[in-house]
Amino acid sequence: MKNCGQGVVLLALLALSVYNLWMSHSLQAEVRSLREEIRSQRQTTNLMAQAMQALQQAREAVGRTDTAKAKDALETARGAVAGLARSAEPAAHWLQEQVRALTKQLESQRGNAP
Repeated sequence: MKNCGQGVVLLALLALSVYNLWMSHSLQAEVRSLREEIRSQRQTTNLMAQAMQALQQAREAVGRTDTAKAKDALETARGAVAGLARSAEPAAHWLQEQVRALTKQLESQRGNAP
């Protein structure tokens, strides 16, 4: 009877160890997933900041009728927005529209230039 009790305890400990190992692997996978999500969010935030800064620089250059600087800033914004668009963020689509509108404005000013 004593051996049967020890066998049950041993079996329970083995089952508990297997469960703990399974939970450990599950938690490791979840941590990896969360780290990837954080990395992606940081990258998105950085690209948004770059795009918005470049758009602001382009707007200022358009206001000063400095088409060369406006074009360079728009290219920078276009590159950052393209990176954002790959993640299909709604804000990225809004920024794309902003870049397009400013590009049209710059092109119309270029057409009106003497």
